[in-house]
Amino acid sequence: MSTSQIAAIGAALVLMFWTLGAYNRLVRLRQALAAAFAKVDDQLKQRHELLAELIAAAAAELADTPEAIAAIDAARRQARIAADHAAYRSVNAGRMASLALAEQVLHTALSRLITLVKARPALKGDPRLREVMKSLSSSQQRLATARETFNDAVLDYNQSVRQFPTRLLAAIFGFRVAGKL
Repeated sequence: MSTSQIAAIGAALVLMFWTLGAYNRLVRLRQALAAAFAKVDDQLKQRHELLAELIAAAAAELADTPEAIAAIDAARRQARIAADHAAYRSVNAGRMASLALAEQVLHTALSRLITLVKARPALKGDPRLREVMKSLSSSQQRLATARETFNDAVLDYNQSVRQFPTRLLAAIFGFRVAGKL
C-alpha cells in the first residue's frame, strides 16, 4: 500500500469516527431534552389536577361569574391537550410554541380567578381552598424549575444542531432545532 492510500484510509476512518461521535452526541442531547420535558410534563399533570380541585372548591362561591370558571376550565383543558401533543414529540418547536401559548392563556385565566377568590371573604377563609392554593403555588415553583431545566437542555441541543460541521450531519439525519418553553 502506498502512503497516499494509507492517508486516505486514515482520513476516512477519522471522518467515520467523527460522524459516529457527532451522531451519538445529537441522540444523547435529544434524549436529555425528552427526559427534561418528561419532568415538565409531570408537573403540568399535577398542576392540571390541582386546578381541577381549585375550580371545584371555588365554583359554588363564584356562581355569579360563570365565565371565569369556564375560562379557567377551558384554558386548563387546552393546556393539557397542548402538553400531550408536545410530549409526543418534545423536540418539535411548533408544538412547544403551542404549549407556551396555551400556558400563557392559562396563566391569564388563573390570574383572573385568583383575583376573584381574593376579593371574596368567604373564599379567602375556606381552609380547603387555602390548601389547594398553597399546593398550586408550590406546584408552580416546581414547574418553573423543571421548565428552566428543559430550556437549558433545549439550549444545549440547539447549539449542537447549529454548530458547523455537525449542522450538516443534523440536516442529513433530521435533527431540527427545538423550541423552548
